[in-house]
Amino acid sequence: MMLPRIYSLISLILAAVSCFSQENKLQYTGNEYKCSYGKENGMFSGKYTSWYSNGKKKAEGTFRDNLKTGVWTVWDSLGRMRCQRNYQNLFEYDQPFPKIAKEGPCQLLNTPLYQLTYNKDGYIDYFKIREKDVVAAKRIWRIADPTANPRLAGPRSLYEVLYDAVSSGRAKAYNKKSDEFIGELTKEEAKQAGLSQKVTGYMVKEDWFFDDQRLLSEIRIIGIAPVIVTPKDTTVLFWIYYPEFRKILAGEKTGLVNNGKAMSLDDVFTFRRFSSTIYKESNVYDRSISEYKSGDERLKESERIELDMINMEMDLLVFYNSGR
Repeated sequence: MMLPRIYSLISLILAAVSCFSQENKLQYTGNEYKCSYGKENGMFSGKYTSWYSNGKKKAEGTFRDNLKTGVWTVWDSLGRMRCQRNYQNLFEYDQPFPKIAKEGPCQLLNTPLYQLTYNKDGYIDYFKIREKDVVAAKRIWRIADPTANPRLAGPRSLYEVLYDAVSSGRAKAYNKKSDEFIGELTKEEAKQAGLSQKVTGYMVKEDWFFDDQRLLSEIRIIGIAPVIVTPKDTTVLFWIYYPEFRKILAGEKTGLVNNGKAMSLDDVFTFRRFSSTIYKESNVYDRSISEYKSGDERLKESERIELDMINMEMDLLVFYNSGR
């Protein structure tokens, strides 16, 4: 990753953090669809509605802190309802329409396959994905500002947790020059890399995909890097491979409660309870947003990528519930 290329976008994101504390009603208009949505504290919150280019309503539902909640309805371009779900969280839902099959060889529209359970280490195991069941996927890179994310401060900040783990040798840290987790640092190298540093942001590398076993989209974090942004430079301290850190993060409580359960730092990431801005998506040119957009257009492009992932899920729900 070429850090100078993304520095200007990261600076713009951090400078715009003051708007994250406000509730915003926003609109987006593209060639294939348009939508209205709400954001609060940098996260999707409030009513979401989208329309096809012919003016027919496409999808409607409510977000709360990036989570779909309550009833969501999806229509096809002729105005026919194709799917309705009542979401309990990102992964579990009831589906009153179309009616769930009770028996038969095909489980595609049966009771959702995945139920949330915490393992002995205190975090939720990932659902096992088969490559053939991933019908759409995208790699995303984000920047998260700690000042906009009190959830990452907790009793101990995310950086304190990461640094303590890598400097003590309890977990691995990787060379700052690549986000491919190449070049494991020794305990002493990891300690020196982050010694007495004031972190001003976190880079987050993750994968978005749609799984046709469960008929829903999911985002899984691959890696996190604490960074320091100054007027002259952006410095990555080290990268951590997220799956290796889940047990450690599960042991750190945040003060938040979800359905009566105290949330850990791993829960914050699993349930997407953090604000962030996209600075790159996978593309054929391997370009970050700052390489093809400038000024405020960079933040607009980040938002468009976010909305397109939501819209893609709605398209696939229509497809899988249209009797094809």
